[in-house]
Amino acid sequence: LAEHGVAALFTAPTAIRAIRQQDPGAALGKQYSLTRFKTLFVAGERCDVETLEWSKNVFRVPVLDHWWQTGIKH
Repeated sequence: LAEHGVAALFTAPTAIRAIRQQDPGAALGKQYSLTRFKTLFVAGERCDVETLEWSKNVFRVPVLDHWWQTGIKH
């Protein structure tokens, strides 16, 4: 995020849970500047409340839970 100046990120809640499991206190992320990061979108599956709250506290940006289908068969 910091290296590329990412402003918005779409990811699955599973990815956020994996980060949280490895670094629950977000100590590793504190060494990076996320000043350009503005919004986190989680999608593709339901996001539990704990993951949403952790993300809001760690990233300090709005976290939007979009749990629509990511693929639809015609």
